[in-house]
Amino acid sequence: MKSSGNTIISFLSAVLLVSLQTVGANAQINALKANDFLNSIGVSTHITQGVDNPTNVATALTYCGFRNIRDDGSKNVATLQKFISVHNKCGAKVSLLSVNGDIAASLTEYRLLAKYGALLAAEGPNEPNNWPVTYNGKTSSSNTSMPIAEFQRDLYAAVKSDPLLANIPVFHSSESGGSQPDNCGLQFLTIPEGTNCKMPDGTVYADYANTHNYVCGTGAKVIEDNQAWNAESPTLNSHWDGLYVEYGHTWWGAGFDGYTASQLLTLPRVTTETGWVTRGKDSISEDQQGKLFLNLYDPTVGTAPVQTLTNISDIPLVLSDHPVIIEITPAISSLKDEKSDNQTLATVYTTPTDAILHVESLQLLKRIELLDLTGKSLLQLSNVSAGSTRVDLTSMPKGGYLLRLTDGFSKIENHKIIIH
Repeated sequence: MKSSGNTIISFLSAVLLVSLQTVGANAQINALKANDFLNSIGVSTHITQGVDNPTNVATALTYCGFRNIRDDGSKNVATLQKFISVHNKCGAKVSLLSVNGDIAASLTEYRLLAKYGALLAAEGPNEPNNWPVTYNGKTSSSNTSMPIAEFQRDLYAAVKSDPLLANIPVFHSSESGGSQPDNCGLQFLTIPEGTNCKMPDGTVYADYANTHNYVCGTGAKVIEDNQAWNAESPTLNSHWDGLYVEYGHTWWGAGFDGYTASQLLTLPRVTTETGWVTRGKDSISEDQQGKLFLNLYDPTVGTAPVQTLTNISDIPLVLSDHPVIIEITPAISSLKDEKSDNQTLATVYTTPTDAILHVESLQLLKRIELLDLTGKSLLQLSNVSAGSTRVDLTSMPKGGYLLRLTDGFSKIENHKIIIH
């Protein structure tokens, strides 16, 4: 969060959102798989501070379907084991902050988590404008960010040169680019040539830009429409704290130029904190906070489809700041009865463009029978040879059915069939 002093503000909620590209209104892109979307979301926890219980965190993550968490770094092995415990319980990985000013300790914590497959990313110092960095005997201040720059540079190099960590992404130090009082080039992932920064051209800091997209400067009195979405925008410059003021043109003093607007659109980045305070000065209500968070991902309103398409191979989408949920179903779907034996008599599948059921068997089937949900037999084939058998269901009304397969030894296998 932007602050020129050392005021510590406790944020009740935060998120980790990994994004390679932010989509603007009316942009047309390929649809994202739900699983990939869930892989991009996480929450900021307070396990290191002793506030959050690892078991409860794992339970909540499992319930919500989140796959990542972010927390403070630590030299305490027992604390680090708690993150491994969360990972073992629910599979979540951790974006772990570095140990302030200590490269060796940071590598130790990263290596421990990486050994167990629990490390998502190595992250630079958290908001050094609020929590200064001391490195090589020097401390960052309102006059210089050089200790931050040198630490971030050395952290990146150390991670990438370690065989166990080389493929782990490095997140930039949050807020450090926007708040730098002297131009150390922290508004870049790699300092380009000819920028006249205090650090040399070609200095590499991170793989991902790191923003804290707080909806700041308005408080409870002004909650703007789509405010959270605007805070996530890569190019908007206003009272919110987003990518532009950290990596486009920095906000401290007169500021320094960074990436152009077109470069910001495709800049690899993460949001590791967002939201606003729900108590204290300029706080908003929990209801308002909830709406802000929902607007980040903005689930749709209502359950009725706005459009239904059939027999198509692609869908053009025009996206706004509200979500589009797409349900893709074949003409028929098949679910094997969970009560059946693990051994499968046949593979049952359909093609999305017709209502033909395909039964693939490696043995003779004494009977293939289609029943409605009352048990009434609607179709029956006897002594079906091994191989592929087509069952035409085009005349069947939409709804649920049971496909029953029987072999020559009275083994029965049921497949639940849904005709859409």
